Amino acid sequence: MRCSLTAVTDCEAHDNALQSLVSSVFSLMIHSKESINQTTARTHLTQMINFIFNRLESSEADTSPPVPIPDSMTSNGTNGGDSATPDTISADGTATPPKGRRSSGGSGSSKAPLTVNQRDAMVVFNFLCKISNTEINESTPPDSPQLRKCLQALEWIHKILQSSGPAFRSSSQLLHGIREPLCHSLLKNCVSPVPGVFKISLDIFVTLICHFKRYLKSEIGLLLKNVFLWLLESTNTQYNQKAAVIQALQKVCSSSQVIIDIFVNYDCEMHSPNILERIVDSMSKMVQTEHLESNWITAKEATMLKELSLQSLVLILSSLVKWMNKFTATGHEDSEEDFSDLPEVLDGAHSTDPSGLPMSERLEKQRLKKIEIEKGVAEFNKKPKKGIKYWVDCGLLDNTPKDIGRFLRFTEGIDKQMIGDYLGEEPEFNRKALLSYVETLDFTGLSIDNALRKFLSVFALPGEGQKIERILEQFSEAFLKTDQTGTFECPDAIYILAVAIVMLNTDLHNPQVKEKMSRQQFLSQLKGINNGKDLPTPFLEGIFERIETKPFSNDDLGNIHSAAAAETLAVLGSTGSSLFLSKKERKQMQYTVESRSMLKQTKDLLDHR
Repeated sequence: MRCSLTAVTDCEAHDNALQSLVSSVFSLMIHSKESINQTTARTHLTQMINFIFNRLESSEADTSPPVPIPDSMTSNGTNGGDSATPDTISADGTATPPKGRRSSGGSGSSKAPLTVNQRDAMVVFNFLCKISNTEINESTPPDSPQLRKCLQALEWIHKILQSSGPAFRSSSQLLHGIREPLCHSLLKNCVSPVPGVFKISLDIFVTLICHFKRYLKSEIGLLLKNVFLWLLESTNTQYNQKAAVIQALQKVCSSSQVIIDIFVNYDCEMHSPNILERIVDSMSKMVQTEHLESNWITAKEATMLKELSLQSLVLILSSLVKWMNKFTATGHEDSEEDFSDLPEVLDGAHSTDPSGLPMSERLEKQRLKKIEIEKGVAEFNKKPKKGIKYWVDCGLLDNTPKDIGRFLRFTEGIDKQMIGDYLGEEPEFNRKALLSYVETLDFTGLSIDNALRKFLSVFALPGEGQKIERILEQFSEAFLKTDQTGTFECPDAIYILAVAIVMLNTDLHNPQVKEKMSRQQFLSQLKGINNGKDLPTPFLEGIFERIETKPFSNDDLGNIHSAAAAETLAVLGSTGSSLFLSKKERKQMQYTVESRSMLKQTKDLLDHR
């Protein structure tokens, strides 16, 4: 252990060597049977981690000018100050620099190479994220190595994030490198039935909101909407989990700066969910709903949930009043210092409002515009033509196929089935809108089955055969333009293969189909489709294997509960003993199934960002 510490602090161990040293000491701490060895290993590992991250801060301070950290991102472990001006986050999750000033990222673009010290920090941090993904459940013994590994890794992740300085918090390329492992760790552990794991995961998430929202905007919004608010709203969540989520949100709501940042960067942003509105709505429902349920939530617990929710609503109102008072007193109405320009609806580009309105009026205008869009979404999801007409009448888009196609592609909340029905219509106008919609997708470098998977992830195929035909024809032409393999000689070959892949997916994964299509049957039906020639057999066999292993899924986040219900019924049907489970056990089983479905779909969304 001493040699490992010396190698890290004095011998310049980096990359794989550094990870091996950290991993070895970590294993000794977890698996050693002697308490003195465990304590010594923990002490040495703490010194190694502190050295790596302190070196990162000191080296960045020596080689680059100091990077100012906004009040809401102070490094003292608190929620930060209540500056009268909200932090702004660009659509890709990075800070948008004010006019005439470089980005506060300090280190430049996320595509720039990492320094040695940044790389060391990333190696250690990602190692801890990987360790925290250890499989545990409610039956895992409290003193088991698996649980101790997970808890210790999560504690260090929290400490690193909370005590990090400007070199860590403002390095866009370093944060880009740890983004995926960190989000996957949070996804797995934030629904854990183990109280200790669940609590520290919440603490990590609160730290991300308060200190890292500039660079993790989309990830924070997705986790808030799909995970933590889901935990609050699900009837299968335990009381302790609901209470912990509310208390975590209270920490967020206690900072007026953070509340304003959430509203400006989500509720006023065209392509982001209404996070603050959803929090207020969820808390209001918690206050008004009767939570008492025998053998699940007691009367005392139900009352406590209502009280905590009401306290949260009061905190939100108090924070808004506090921020408004400071805003009025300091008079930052015309200041552009920490604001970025708001995005346009159709192209997502940031542009200055030509009206020259003060920021508060521009935000109000943007918010009202978003509300009009959402009203149109509600109309479109009932009857597509009425929704289109509403948007056009409100001046939100031009009545052209190009604008409509792009608008449908990038507007939140539109029913995927309705998109498919509308774009699959026969009139030439709809066909051109479909072309505009498809042009927003890039299939470069993808195999045809993965391109089709990406294509079907943004809308659902309609039930009518002719509509499916028109949609897949457009896919075929778009894929042929980006295909660089030279496998296909004509769009017809792609179209026939796409139809065959959709049929194969249904045949292999529909439980109602008793006799499944064999590999040979799949190959034989595709003979001569490529201008009279056969497609390569290994190529087709690879498609068959991938579809057999991973089926297409058109479930969007709005269908989580129905998908989970189907899985629950399957579990109940396969285990006769489940009919005799207690209410608590049934609730726990439903929570497990529901959370599994939610986590899978949220992970897919994170991976595609």
